[in-house]
Amino acid sequence: MKKLILSAILAAATTLTFAQNNKVVTAFNYHKYYVERGGKLDDLMNAKAAIDEATQHAQTMGNSKTWYYRGQIYHAMVESKEASLIETKDKNLQETVKSYLKTLELDSKKEYSRETLQRLAIAQIQYLNLGVEQFENKKYVHAANAFEEAVIVAGHLNKVDTLALYNAALAAEKGNLNDKAIAHYERLIQLKYGGANTYIFLSNIHKNLKQDDKAQEVIKKGRTAFPDDKNLIIEELNYYLIQGKLKEAISNLELAVQADPANHILIFSLGSVYDNLANPDKEKTQPTPAEYTEYMNKSEASYKKALEVKPDYFDAIYNLGALYFNQAVKINDQSQNIKDNAVYAKEIKKSDDKFALALPYLEKAHELDPKDRNTLISLKQLYARTQQADKYKKIKELLEN
Repeated sequence: MKKLILSAILAAATTLTFAQNNKVVTAFNYHKYYVERGGKLDDLMNAKAAIDEATQHAQTMGNSKTWYYRGQIYHAMVESKEASLIETKDKNLQETVKSYLKTLELDSKKEYSRETLQRLAIAQIQYLNLGVEQFENKKYVHAANAFEEAVIVAGHLNKVDTLALYNAALAAEKGNLNDKAIAHYERLIQLKYGGANTYIFLSNIHKNLKQDDKAQEVIKKGRTAFPDDKNLIIEELNYYLIQGKLKEAISNLELAVQADPANHILIFSLGSVYDNLANPDKEKTQPTPAEYTEYMNKSEASYKKALEVKPDYFDAIYNLGALYFNQAVKINDQSQNIKDNAVYAKEIKKSDDKFALALPYLEKAHELDPKDRNTLISLKQLYARTQQADKYKKIKELLEN
């Protein structure tokens, strides 16, 4: 009796094993029908149902063949043009990769490894394409996830996909996934990808998060790695200007001008910083007379240099006129305490000469921008001082209107 019972159990087990193996065969056949009969959705869904059942059963879930077929079937779902499957493409792609990785894990005899690795490489590209599609549709969080999966799959293929990692960083940044974006950009810096721009992108995230110290630290590291990069020099310059560190800013500007000597804006900015050093706010430490003269001379030279590069550059024209105008006012104010008539007359002559130098630049600035009020105010004072009544009246009317 015991032998009969045991035989019955063995027979049942054999039947069950056969049934589950049959599910794998059924899945294979339905997938084959799907390919051969023009991609009928029913065939693919029948293949999916059979293979899902096989991967859940103890008798077949440990077979590399089962998972390889599952990967093929889900991969076909990813590539299908059926609307219902397009909606679940990301999930199906995830299951595809999961199946292929499980295949590699179980395939001790290497029966499916070569084909599986080839299919994984295709899936990696499909993750990239999915990320691009989501990014273009402004679904930045989904795009970031897709690009991250592309990076992970590339890792399983013993590759580092820096382009996918860069795209993941960009999508994460646009999707306000700041922690992810920071981590991705930091990894890109470690991989030496993207050059100086990667440091700038990372710094900008910290700035947007009001983490100014971290932002500046990133720029400093970037300057160490790329000491001659103009954009990094300017980023550091902007930080110094915001902090009011004008002397540090000058060092950066001089480097920037050396790197781009035809950039009239950089040359003008250098002149502007020297101008500010010569004429700081009253509450700040004032320059010595020697420093004042040095700063003003360098400011004047920079403005003139900017105009050599771009003769119609309004900012440089106006600032050069304003520089002479302010020098004239300063000399005139200081002369009021002079008791010696000869010395006084000499200083007034200096003041008048500076006003005369200012006039053509301010008139040119007015010609370039007739509505600029600062130019109009300066011209009004100049015309009053030089007793040009008609011009004074015209400028006065413009200011009043």
